[in-house]
Amino acid sequence: MQNLQSYFHQIDTSGDGKLDLDEFLSALLELKLDITQQDIVNLFLVFDHNKDNSIDYNEFYSTLRGSLSQFRGKLVEKAFQSVDINGQGQVDIRDLKKNYNARAHPVVVDGRMTEHQAMIEFCDSLDRHHPQAAGFIVTFDEFTDYYTNLSSVCDTDAQFQHLLTTTWSLNKPAAGEYIKQRPLSSYNQRQENHGNQVRQFGQESLENKTLTTSNRYYDDRKAPIRKSLAYSPPRKDGFPY
Repeated sequence: MQNLQSYFHQIDTSGDGKLDLDEFLSALLELKLDITQQDIVNLFLVFDHNKDNSIDYNEFYSTLRGSLSQFRGKLVEKAFQSVDINGQGQVDIRDLKKNYNARAHPVVVDGRMTEHQAMIEFCDSLDRHHPQAAGFIVTFDEFTDYYTNLSSVCDTDAQFQHLLTTTWSLNKPAAGEYIKQRPLSSYNQRQENHGNQVRQFGQESLENKTLTTSNRYYDDRKAPIRKSLAYSPPRKDGFPY
């Protein structure tokens, strides 16, 4: 990325931060490519996204980098949704910083950056795609633009997936999913076993036409009968509980 930026400044002979058609034409002719001047003009129009007859660095870089693949785009969307819980398509940058786990970034794990440096790099990179007039609000498009740039230096989908999964904790289940996946505590397990025993005695009562479920259950254990069970009115379908 830095080499590309250096090259852009090199061919920007006027130094105004933009390439006009003449500068763009001269740069490509120096490369001695087998293309005509008309091809270069047509290519210039592809790079000039906002059609102002010039190419700034963001246009230059974004055209060369390409777009996210469907797989990587889904990961970016999932990461943004982990913060944008209301689905508004925009989030406060302070919420992004709060949820961004810089400590898990590969460059921090490898010791190439500190956690603080990784956080600053993340915020500074977002700022480059974020208009100052928008204040603290970051849109999904800006978030995607940041990761599209980052995607260009990730050679494999596995690297890109690892980056987003660790820094945004994408493997962490949502609250509802956690409850479903959580193993039963010892208390809940005892309650489930108790219910199974009650149902077993209830079935025996129906087959043997003997005592009610609650009487059998508590009498066999020589325990006081729970009034709420022992004296509850029978159901109309004949089932004892």
